[in-house]
Amino acid sequence: MALGAISYLMGGTEYLGAFFLSTTLLFHGVQTVNSLSHMVGDQPFITDDYSRNNGFVTFFNMGEGWHNLHHAFPASSRHGITIRAGQVAYLPDPTFSFIRLLESLRLASKLRVPTEADLLGKARDGNLQHSRLSATVGTPVSS
Repeated sequence: MALGAISYLMGGTEYLGAFFLSTTLLFHGVQTVNSLSHMVGDQPFITDDYSRNNGFVTFFNMGEGWHNLHHAFPASSRHGITIRAGQVAYLPDPTFSFIRLLESLRLASKLRVPTEADLLGKARDGNLQHSRLSATVGTPVSS
């Protein structure tokens, strides 16, 4: 209520309308991530919930629809990562690009991104991924 009042005092009904519009869009954007990205999409990583990657949500929420990785690796600053044909694949992630820009301006530091070994270890088809990872490192693969 206070922000609405401040908006009105600063610019009248136009600012008040902009305040309500931006607040409504932000609320619906967050709720879309928390609802659709738990019902529809891919689950490339093992998690204890129903989180999914949803391209539609990603498009409208600047990368936040890559929700499965967020639940698999909560500390990761990049969510646009998936597994395709047993390999790590990087997806468009505007939020991560913005964070990297902040890092280049020295406004962000110590960004965390899981290693490919960690990603493959949490892949939904874990046994296959471990076999392929071992084979690429040169370790004998047991059958």
